[in-house]
Amino acid sequence: MNLRELRDKINQLQDYEKKEIFIILKNKVKYTQNKNGLFFNMSSWTEEIKEMVEKLIIFIEENKHKLKQREEIQNNLIEKSI
Repeated sequence: MNLRELRDKINQLQDYEKKEIFIILKNKVKYTQNKNGLFFNMSSWTEEIKEMVEKLIIFIEENKHKLKQREEIQNNLIEKSI
């Protein structure tokens, strides 16, 4: 994933998911903060940091997909029991 794709994926996340990424980054890279949020210079990220963030994003996306599947199964079971 290049930095632009990574940025776009991060921007699509929910706030609580972004906080998980911040937990990874806060002690590893410099950032600025103002009333609009936190800002990171992604071009200064090492490959290791980039990979950690990518893995977390993949984990989040996979869990969202699994949750959606479970909800669909649950809803189907509820409809069949009615």
